[in-house]
Amino acid sequence: MSVRFETRVGPDPHADSHGGPRPSPGAEGCPDVWRVSGGDYAVIGIDVTGSVDRPLPDTASCGPDERIVLIPKHVLEAAARDLTS
Repeated sequence: MSVRFETRVGPDPHADSHGGPRPSPGAEGCPDVWRVSGGDYAVIGIDVTGSVDRPLPDTASCGPDERIVLIPKHVLEAAARDLTS
C-alpha cells in the first residue's frame, strides 16, 4: 500500500499561534493529522500499543497490522474544527 500525505488537518504543530515558526530544538516528536491519498486520514502520534491496559474493552481490538496511537486532546480538537468547517 502506498500512502501520500496531501493536506494537513489542523494547525502546523511546528508553528506558533500566529503561524510563525515555534522555537523548538527540531521538527521531531510533534503529533499531527493529515488527509492522505484516497481521502483517508493518517495520524502521527505516540505508539502506546505495548503500554495499554489489557484486555481491551469487548468492542475494541487491535489487529497485528494496527497500533494504538496516543494523540493529545488539543491536536485532535484542532483537527476536528478543520474537518467540520
